[in-house]
Amino acid sequence: MYTVEFMLFVCFTLVIFRVNQVKAVLYLQIGDKCDESSGTPNVIPHYDEITNDNETVSETSSLICDPSVPLECLSGRCQCKKGYTINRNGTRCLEVARNGLDSTCEENIQCWKSLLGRMSECNVEIGKCQCYETETLPIVFHQGRCYYGESLGDYCQIEGLCEATTSNAACRSGSCQCLEGHIPSWDKSRCLPIATDGLNSTCEENIQCEKSQLGALSECNQQTMKCNCYKIPMVDTLFFGGKCYFEASLGDVCQVNAQCQSKTSNSICSRDGKCFCDDGYISNGNNTLCLPIPSSDGAASASGGGPGTDSTNINNNNNNSNGECLEDSQCFRVLGPFSRCNAVKQKCECFVPENLHLRRNSSTDLFKKGENEINEVEQLDLDVTSLVMVGSKCYLGKFLGQPCKFNKQCSAVTENSWCDNGRCECLDETHVRSEDRRKCLKIGLKGLSSACDEDAQCIKSELGPLSRCNLERKKCECSNNIMPVVFFKGKCHFHRQLGSSCESNVECQAGSNYLAECSMGRCRCQNGTMRLSPHVCGFPTVANFAGRIRPLFSTLLGGNMVLLILKYAWSSFSLVGVCLK
Repeated sequence: MYTVEFMLFVCFTLVIFRVNQVKAVLYLQIGDKCDESSGTPNVIPHYDEITNDNETVSETSSLICDPSVPLECLSGRCQCKKGYTINRNGTRCLEVARNGLDSTCEENIQCWKSLLGRMSECNVEIGKCQCYETETLPIVFHQGRCYYGESLGDYCQIEGLCEATTSNAACRSGSCQCLEGHIPSWDKSRCLPIATDGLNSTCEENIQCEKSQLGALSECNQQTMKCNCYKIPMVDTLFFGGKCYFEASLGDVCQVNAQCQSKTSNSICSRDGKCFCDDGYISNGNNTLCLPIPSSDGAASASGGGPGTDSTNINNNNNNSNGECLEDSQCFRVLGPFSRCNAVKQKCECFVPENLHLRRNSSTDLFKKGENEINEVEQLDLDVTSLVMVGSKCYLGKFLGQPCKFNKQCSAVTENSWCDNGRCECLDETHVRSEDRRKCLKIGLKGLSSACDEDAQCIKSELGPLSRCNLERKKCECSNNIMPVVFFKGKCHFHRQLGSSCESNVECQAGSNYLAECSMGRCRCQNGTMRLSPHVCGFPTVANFAGRIRPLFSTLLGGNMVLLILKYAWSSFSLVGVCLK
């Protein structure tokens, strides 16, 4: 057994030996030179004297990059290990952020050197990385990195960055746009939802209401933060069918009936987009009310047909069973413009103002009412005071030649007239206009015995254009100032002489010359007859027969012999006549 003293000696000896064999170790800092070529990386052999606990050891010492920083020797220098970066003052190596925005940090460089990129920073208050916060350019976190954001309307460059920058946005047609059902805010920083609950919709900006079904006349009430229809002084709006509209007066532009009815009862929005009174109503004088159209008591009149017949009924909605009226305009709708409301009876009646005068302008065929021209021709210098009820309307009576619609307009002013092709004319074949165009005169029907007042009555009769009216006898007669005229077979004809030009046998036979005829355009006696005078043809007699052949036989046989032969011939002719009887 070894003694205690021996054992202590051995231990002491070993300790002294070990102390003499210890190598001194020196730690290099960031940027110090180091050698990677020795067998032990990060160690540089060194033989300087090293002081250790007040002792100088002349043994080999080691120089290594301080692992606590942590460092490693790269390219002959002590540098931060991979995954680390140098701090701001260059004394330490800080770990690069590895967990994105959840990474802990002390300085910005830890975030910059990470995947987050240069658009990131270290929030020292919470000790974590974040994307930059700026008031001008949006910076967003997208796919583990911080980017400048893509605002609404910008060209899309990085997929998904538009959505990451603005909620409810997406890249469409190459630019950043709000999703369907959303609208850009006024500064294009957000996509706001379009109102969907009408006037109950919550909102932040007017555009949310305007782009909804409420339409352009809606707004966002900044007190209630709800959509409502505009409240504009002097311009009223209304809510109807989920949309805001302007209220409309009669004559104003409209889209729906409610616009008109909000201001005027019994009005509608017509097909041409304007407010008018509904069927059965008519506007008052200042166009502020729709008054009921009174019932019409006018009975439809019927005629025998033909041009301008009066058999048309003009029907009206009977919305006022009592037929009462308040203004003339109510009667205009029922009876037409030539009517008025009797204020005492409160009934409609036909009426023509006393100052209504239509007179002919001597220089033109235009007629004037005051200074306004009326396109009616052949107007007489007469006041228009005649009215006629046709169907259920009042119409002005019309003179001959004036435009018309109904027979009654003409016959009410001029007897025996009617409306023919839109003009008042005398009845065809039975009457003719007087020279002053105020009357329709009856055409003569009894030949030369026909009574008359003017030539036209005879000329339009069967007597024809060669007749006239004898104003003393008041009878028709055949007369012409140029050539003799005679009555023959119910008509007046020129009295043509034998040998004159002709067109028909009647011209040659006028004046009872029945043996004449028109042959080859000339009047001549028929075969077997002879001309007795310029207007007479007859059979030959002894006297006229002798007068014609005496010169011939006198030359051939002598005078006495001719007389003897003539006497014999006449005796024979007379004997034949007696035998025939």
